[in-house]
Amino acid sequence: MRFHRLTKKGVWKQIVERLCGEADLEEFIPDSTVVRVHQHGARARKKNRRPAGHRALLRGADDEVPCGHRHLQAPALLEGFSPKRVIADRAYDADSFIGKVWAFGAEAVIPTRHNRVEQREYDRHWYKNRNLVERFFNRIKQFRRIARHYEKLARNFMLMIDIACIFVWLL
Repeated sequence: MRFHRLTKKGVWKQIVERLCGEADLEEFIPDSTVVRVHQHGARARKKNRRPAGHRALLRGADDEVPCGHRHLQAPALLEGFSPKRVIADRAYDADSFIGKVWAFGAEAVIPTRHNRVEQREYDRHWYKNRNLVERFFNRIKQFRRIARHYEKLARNFMLMIDIACIFVWLL
């Protein structure tokens, strides 16, 4: 019950927002990862219709927990920031995404796919920093509730990610 009371009061969000205020946002490093839903966390009971923010997680796409595997979410995540560079892997080598990066006035540190006729140059020194996002995913997946996706509600899963981020930032 304490978890739900703190959630309703917005305590977790306040902590995350305060920690984010200290973040260095010169680089934007998008990436995706896969977190499989545990068999017991796949569906919540539909006893009472819940508001949109309390939807059950399904095996697949969800409005609040977007599916990865594509660069479609990255432009939306970039909104509101003004990074100096965007560091991403070859999966983000799409003309539309790179155009948005340049529109923000940022440098695109994204290697081109091998099948492109025209290979684009990128800063290999900055590209080495992409491992930061891979290591971050590794750290938050050490939290079993995230790695096994035990939470039935999208709201609770996102809050568990917030709590894992708090631990990672503070340690």
